[in-house]
Amino acid sequence: MLLRHGAVAAEAYWKPYDAESLNRLYSCSKSFVSVAIGCLADEGKLALDDRVVKFFPDKARADLHPYVAQTTIRDLLMMATPHLFGKVTYSRHDPDWADTFFKTPPTHLPGKIFSYDTTATVMLAIVAERLAGKPFLEYLRPRLFEPMGCSADLTCIQTPCGYSWGGSGVLATTRDFAKFALVCLHGGR
Repeated sequence: MLLRHGAVAAEAYWKPYDAESLNRLYSCSKSFVSVAIGCLADEGKLALDDRVVKFFPDKARADLHPYVAQTTIRDLLMMATPHLFGKVTYSRHDPDWADTFFKTPPTHLPGKIFSYDTTATVMLAIVAERLAGKPFLEYLRPRLFEPMGCSADLTCIQTPCGYSWGGSGVLATTRDFAKFALVCLHGGR
């Protein structure tokens, strides 16, 4: 799909795919989570300078490392977590991915070093779902997807611990993704 001046300039699909096919967006999923966090902030349900641990009282151990305790929502959005270990702190075998964020020993102060870390977005998706009381895409549906005319099939794969896999699990049609991109490019319009 090619868009020009906000309109479709070219669109084609090859079998077995068509305009209704859902495509896994992988790391583009992170943008959907970021928009959900932005909406929650706009509604006053969180602030970017809130510490992440505030949303995880069940994980706030007495021996929590101060660097992890200082990590903010903004740090997660910037992928400036206190972990410099690669792409994630969890493995597919871990039963609680959020718990690994709090238990993994940090390497530096949060907010100081960009390190591509999908754990950051997984944590943001969990925060969004805890605050919204529903999957983050369901939270966004009446605020964003329905007004944009997105398909009802837009969905997200679940993590083994039961939350949406916001780091790489959004599935959308090409048209849905193009609409979302246009809204982001036009400052929310």
